[in-house]
Amino acid sequence: MLFTAAMLLHTIQAVGTGSDSTSYHSPESDPHSVPPGQERTLVESVLVQLSILLRYKWLIIGLTTLAAVGVLAFSIVSLVLPPAESPLPNYYEASATLLISEDAGGSSARSMLSALGVTVSGGGTMDYGQVAQQVVRTRTFLDQLVEEHNIIDRYEIEEEVRTRSREVILNSTTVNYQPQTRMITVSYRHIDPEFACRMTNSTVNHLQEWFLARGGLTRQRELQSLESRILEVEEEIARLEAEIQTFQREHGFLDVAEIAERQSTMISGLQAQLVELEVRIRNQQRFSRIEDDPALARLRAERNNVVGLINDIENGYAAGGRAMPSRNELPELAREFRRLQTDLEIQLRIYQAISEQYEVARLTAESEPVFAVLEPAEVPDQKSGPSRAELSMTVTGMAFVGSIVLAYIIHFLRGIWADPTKKTLISESLRGGGSRKSEAE
Repeated sequence: MLFTAAMLLHTIQAVGTGSDSTSYHSPESDPHSVPPGQERTLVESVLVQLSILLRYKWLIIGLTTLAAVGVLAFSIVSLVLPPAESPLPNYYEASATLLISEDAGGSSARSMLSALGVTVSGGGTMDYGQVAQQVVRTRTFLDQLVEEHNIIDRYEIEEEVRTRSREVILNSTTVNYQPQTRMITVSYRHIDPEFACRMTNSTVNHLQEWFLARGGLTRQRELQSLESRILEVEEEIARLEAEIQTFQREHGFLDVAEIAERQSTMISGLQAQLVELEVRIRNQQRFSRIEDDPALARLRAERNNVVGLINDIENGYAAGGRAMPSRNELPELAREFRRLQTDLEIQLRIYQAISEQYEVARLTAESEPVFAVLEPAEVPDQKSGPSRAELSMTVTGMAFVGSIVLAYIIHFLRGIWADPTKKTLISESLRGGGSRKSEAE
């Protein structure tokens, strides 16, 4: 690096004074000049650059030593002074590790993100880690920390109080999330290790309270929704039961299949009686010689009564305030009654399922913590920064390189000053610039 810088400056020197080596150096003025028609070898060029550096070695050593001593003194002073007055105080970082519950995520997290104004694309699940990173940056959350820890007075904020106090916390707080392990690391950086620990634990506690509050509201809304749905199903069940009772009361039976079977049995019995009466009537007509036989009239009356009963059963009738449907109406009544029973069974199943969900939701109404605190924050006893050793090395290295550059610049200027031709050209350029300026005025 040193050789490259030297060659670069040497090239700039050559370009700045001309392309011909004999035009800007004379053997008398520069002992390192090259006679016309000759070129330096690589070794000679290196030796020339080293000789220049050796000529200004005390400048390089002095500036580098001065910078090293200065940065060392600065580091010592920054350590001795109190952290509040030190120009470079030690910073301590307290961190806490959280683990997201396995059942966390999904629609609840997505609804929370939507409430925060964050658009979530896709239909996949959403982890609470992303929600936590957004919550920590919300104004409401930051204002709670500002008020709890008296940030305004601690940092003596007098202008733009809200904005600057929030920025103080945001600039010192870090929330890292690892989706693969569902781990969240919350850390706070400050010159006071105890304050850093308090801020970290307070941030974790407020995060848990935030999610508990939102989770409790979600479960409460879920319970209210289930209760409302249960009431709707109960009303539907009551309506269907009332329709079934009205149906049974109007048609005088409890079951269509039962009444159909009873009608078939009654008609079969009456038809058997009718056949028996027909046989008896025929026999009575064959053997009776009486013109108005009372026995024959009685048999005919019984036959007519049986035929009337069969017609009443087949066509339907009403007696005692109860109606008996006809045989032709039974299929339609059976379909209607079966529909009512099916609707009632479906509503009963829905009611049972919703009731089970309601009981489970009621038993788990107390919200479980979204995060499990694996490792709470503790007061750090080792600083997280700054690294004064790196600072000293960086400043010393930059001073060393800068002193080398300064040495080449001084050598370049001395070469111009020792060459009468260059000195005359510069003087004429300065005079020409001054005269043009006066003429312009």
